[in-house]
Amino acid sequence: MDGVKNQTLHNDAKGRIIEFTFAPGAELKAHSSPLPASAYVARGVAIFQMGDAEAERLAGGRFMEIPPGAVHSVRADASGEMVLVLTIWK
Repeated sequence: MDGVKNQTLHNDAKGRIIEFTFAPGAELKAHSSPLPASAYVARGVAIFQMGDAEAERLAGGRFMEIPPGAVHSVRADASGEMVLVLTIWK
């Protein structure tokens, strides 16, 4: 995860909240999780792709739900740092 830092903000029996900070252009390659999640772009611009759908640009303040098992990827726009807050529901 070059250019991507993360820290757990909260973790309990109901879920986990993780803050990711992406350097410009940094990415998390396609992956999936068996648990549902939601992603909030706190700052910057995220390029988010789920499955075979066209990639979507999400500016700060946007929210995305990620169903269990959905293959998805995310990267920061090359123009600046991006902060994403991910909630994983248990």
